[in-house]
Amino acid sequence: MSARVTSFKILDKDKREGVPIWFTDSFYLSMDWDASGNGTNLKEGDYFDITLPDKMKFPSETTKRDFGILGPDGTTVIAKAHVIPGEDDIGGKIRVTFTNWVEGRENVKGNIFLASKFQYSSEQYDKNNTYDIVVNGQVKSVTVKMIGPHIVSDDELLAKYGTKAIKWENGQNVVIEDQAEWYVRVNYRQAHLVNAVITDHLTGGAGNETYVPGSFKLYQVRFSNTGDIDEHEPRILVDISNKLTIAPDKKTFTLNLGEVNGTQYRLIYKTTYTPGTKLINNVRITANNYDATTHGSHQSEDSGGTGTGNMANKIKLIKVDADDNSIVLKNAVFEVTKPDGSKFELTTGADGTITSSPLVSGTYKIKEKTAPAGYQLNTDEYTLVVSPTSNAIQTVKDEPIRTSVKATKQWVGPIGSAVTVHLYADDVDTGKTVTLNAANNWEDTFTNLRKYKPGTTTEIKYTVKEDAIANYNGVVSGDMATGFTITNTNTEKTTVKVTKTWVGTPAASVTIKLLADGAEKETVTLTATENWTHTFSNLPKYDENDGHEIVYTIDEVDIANYVKAITGSAATGFVVTNTITGKLDIPVTKTWVGTPAASVTIKLFADGTEKETVTLTATDNWTHTFTNLDKYANDGHEIVYTVDETPVAGYTKDISGTAATGFTVKNTNTATINIPVTKTWVGTAGTSATIKLLADGAEKETVTLTAADNWTHTFSNLPKFDTTDGHEIVYTVDEVDVPNYTKGISGTAATGFTVTNTITGKVSVPVTKVWVGPQASSAKVTLFADGVEKDSVTLNAANGWAHTFTNLDKYNNGTEIVYTVTEEPIANYDSVVTGNAANGFTVTNTNTEKTAVDVTKTWVGTPAASVTIKLFADGIEKETVTLTAADNWTHTFTNLDKYAADGHEIVYTVDETPVTDYTKAITGDAANGFTITNTITGKVNIPVTKVWVGPEATSAKVTLYADGVEKDSVTLNAANNWVHVFSNLDKYNNGTEIVYTVTEEPIANYDSAITGDVATGFTVTNTNTEKVAVDVTKNWVGPATDSVTIKLLADGAEVESAVITAAENWMHTFSNLPKYAADGHEIVYTVDEYDVPSYVKAIEGTSSTGFTVTNTITGKVDIPVTKVWVGPATDSVTVNLYADGVKVDTVQLTAASQWKHTFANLDKYENGREIVYTVDEVLIPGYKTKITGDVQTGFTITNSKETPKTADHVNPMAYASIFVISLMAAIMTMIEKKKFAR
Repeated sequence: MSARVTSFKILDKDKREGVPIWFTDSFYLSMDWDASGNGTNLKEGDYFDITLPDKMKFPSETTKRDFGILGPDGTTVIAKAHVIPGEDDIGGKIRVTFTNWVEGRENVKGNIFLASKFQYSSEQYDKNNTYDIVVNGQVKSVTVKMIGPHIVSDDELLAKYGTKAIKWENGQNVVIEDQAEWYVRVNYRQAHLVNAVITDHLTGGAGNETYVPGSFKLYQVRFSNTGDIDEHEPRILVDISNKLTIAPDKKTFTLNLGEVNGTQYRLIYKTTYTPGTKLINNVRITANNYDATTHGSHQSEDSGGTGTGNMANKIKLIKVDADDNSIVLKNAVFEVTKPDGSKFELTTGADGTITSSPLVSGTYKIKEKTAPAGYQLNTDEYTLVVSPTSNAIQTVKDEPIRTSVKATKQWVGPIGSAVTVHLYADDVDTGKTVTLNAANNWEDTFTNLRKYKPGTTTEIKYTVKEDAIANYNGVVSGDMATGFTITNTNTEKTTVKVTKTWVGTPAASVTIKLLADGAEKETVTLTATENWTHTFSNLPKYDENDGHEIVYTIDEVDIANYVKAITGSAATGFVVTNTITGKLDIPVTKTWVGTPAASVTIKLFADGTEKETVTLTATDNWTHTFTNLDKYANDGHEIVYTVDETPVAGYTKDISGTAATGFTVKNTNTATINIPVTKTWVGTAGTSATIKLLADGAEKETVTLTAADNWTHTFSNLPKFDTTDGHEIVYTVDEVDVPNYTKGISGTAATGFTVTNTITGKVSVPVTKVWVGPQASSAKVTLFADGVEKDSVTLNAANGWAHTFTNLDKYNNGTEIVYTVTEEPIANYDSVVTGNAANGFTVTNTNTEKTAVDVTKTWVGTPAASVTIKLFADGIEKETVTLTAADNWTHTFTNLDKYAADGHEIVYTVDETPVTDYTKAITGDAANGFTITNTITGKVNIPVTKVWVGPEATSAKVTLYADGVEKDSVTLNAANNWVHVFSNLDKYNNGTEIVYTVTEEPIANYDSAITGDVATGFTVTNTNTEKVAVDVTKNWVGPATDSVTIKLLADGAEVESAVITAAENWMHTFSNLPKYAADGHEIVYTVDEYDVPSYVKAIEGTSSTGFTVTNTITGKVDIPVTKVWVGPATDSVTVNLYADGVKVDTVQLTAASQWKHTFANLDKYENGREIVYTVDEVLIPGYKTKITGDVQTGFTITNSKETPKTADHVNPMAYASIFVISLMAAIMTMIEKKKFAR
């Protein structure tokens, strides 16, 4: 085959032509190729080679070894390119191999762009170099200037560039597609830097790029004069673990170098990268005496290509299997109907395709006439349009002849869960499965199966297999025609364990029978020798006839005097328990010694465990029988039965008897009583008296009372109830008669007895002295009988202030004598006599003394205007007084009662109503006077508030000083709302007001100012001092001007401007800008550009990521079109306007418009490139069309009348040619446009 390169260009990575290229940069070889000389004869597998320049390198990390050349749709691969580099990747060739897309097509051509590198030497630097490529012996040349290394400026502080990230893998360098690597040259000028800090941020790219932690390396190096590392000098790795800070979002970092004394560094690190984008990395170094900014960029390269071609008036039919389009079908016969109605046939070949010979343009009908063997006829009719530019290709799919296979599942044994059945075709698993389960009644059908092998009449043999099922044997029966049945028979075995247990004495042996579905199957004799256990083993789990699960049970031959209980199941094992049997009844009787309680509770215990309870009362004659009790326990031992009684208060219990004879519970009352007896005398007392205690009338005890035992005695611990019959004993007392006295006995055993002996005709008159206040030494009391003094007595503490006038005659001449008493007056006491002779007299003396209490007020500090003093008597407020300087701050509370109503001396105290900002101290007492001292104190609360001008730090420490001495501190933060109050502070120190101040611990990047005072509170204002830099990049869409002026706006107001030119790569950084305004808000920096005539501007980005100002060239154009007729004119013509081959407007020209029109106000540029405008005219039968002119001068369309020809010689192609030529021109323009866009 033949092919040629029609164009060869060298483009930079932005795909710009004629731009000088740095000697280490990658770039593109752009090659237009043309294989149209092969006409329609290109086939899949045809190829051509392009010999690459031997002055260039094609390393794998730069140049893809294999890539596709895409068709007009941008996705179809029409050819595959394979790069075969020469030795050391220098030179070599590209082989371009076509796919089946080219078959039937003509005019096949396209473009390849290949990423490349220079194979450079010093003599090539800074001059134009010529490079050649060769295709089929043809040589194409191109010239480009290669920029070589330069001497670095002596004052360079910072330089940077980016490149692809590489890793070593499998013995070669491999590109890490999603990473970029960055190299920074630091301090080439070997300056002395103080507090040197490197900062870095990313712009451009996809916007989501971040730094790769762990990739940062800083080397101390020595640079050559071209900026490369001097390999003869040592390279020292610097530890930056405590110097490097990467922001949480990984989009900025800070490297604190500290003091750099002339040292040169190489900083290397990686970032993530989005292939195909241009990522810009901005770096800045600041020091006390320097500030420098620069940037580098990285843009990946890729290799690829595009191509076009047309079908050239042919029909291509492709016959494929409808199930698998990769199966092509031969011998399919198609009937083709031409535009004139005539027909011809096309038959597919072994590759399943057929391409017609060149056909007349028009519409064709295609229908399958004969289907390939084993396939159903496709009855669809297809319409194809044949033209020089249309792709008249049709793929026709045939459905295979179909069949189906049924699968049914049968179970012998339990029905399992779902099973999977596989379909095999000619003993090969088809991958098709069905799942049989109860939901589909255990049957399903494989449908839509191909009946014959593709392209043959050989019938496919289908069979089925089932996934193995544990514990089942599977058998497949049946055939394709009737369906397959898979029968699964369960093969599981089981065992049945039986264990014998005894409750009571075991027998010598037992006989166990195993039953299967109720029928005896086996027997076994169990004894103690085999530990009373046996396992029936190897038993079928399911019935072999109908598949039901066999029910296994057991039974035991009966044993006399035992009951049997069978528990368990065949699955868990059976237990046969034989329990020895027997019952008994146990009576219980209740007896009482003493009064019976209302009821008692009797508890029956079996082997010590409570089994039953019963309540006994007189109603059931205090008796009960526990009946039908088990004689033996579950383990066979004879149960020991006992009884107990819930304790009855005041009773002891005694339980006798056995379970066999019955139990008796005897309760004896244990209550005792104490009986006091008192002897009183009316008249002169005897020397003694003998008292007798009687129990139920019988003398039980005696006691002799005398004055020595105060004439009293208690008979104690006496039984309340008789121990023989339980009745309550009746206790009384009597006295042995005392001569000359009468006796009177009163009281009961419960309340006690009083025995009173009265002397005949005599009385006694007691008198008692009571003091309210302090006692005097003595008091004289006189007794009067009927108003006549009869006796007197001096009462004092020695006689207990009491006396009885005794042995007084009660009567005088038959009249009862009236006895009274008086008291001799006592100073400072009021006297009151109460009572009578019968009950005794009481003489009460109340103290009448008064007292006074002095109080004095003293001040430490400035006195208040007044104070209120409160007097308290025994803690109860009695009086108040207000003291002032007028009364010399003193007062005496006078005429105060010295003693209370109950006689105790009143305790007088004082207190003071609190005085604000004073403490009080009270000294002294009521006798000596009180002094109340007030000391001025005062407390203050001092608030402190933090105000930020700029962003808040995490916290700020504020320290409080009292008279210059640190007293307290607090950390302010957002959690406490940046506010704190130092509270409850002393206002004074020894009477002098304390001066409080605050200071703040310094905060990096902030100035601090403190305002306010103690009274209003302190405000600590921190103003941010940070600086920022704003990057701006200029892009041109269209040719660039010489320069532009960029304005920097801070919050919308212009603060700086800069002129940018190509000399600084159309970039600038506004640096050392305050980050925050005076009111603390972060300044919003934006940029604007002074208008550039004939350009529109678009500004993107932010101050943090950098701004990009894009200028797009603009302009309008008017395009006149004129119609000229050579021959008679038609009524009208339609003229189309095309922009870069795309129709954008249509106009009809007529005589009324003077056959003229102007397409006005049209865009002159698109994306910076001048638009190519063309016109054409809708074909007019019988006329030839000629278009002359251009956009600047206007277009003229001249129509000339053709000489008529007979119908026999009319060539339809003639009419189509004009249309085809116009359409091809439009397509070529569109292709060029796409190439430009790429």
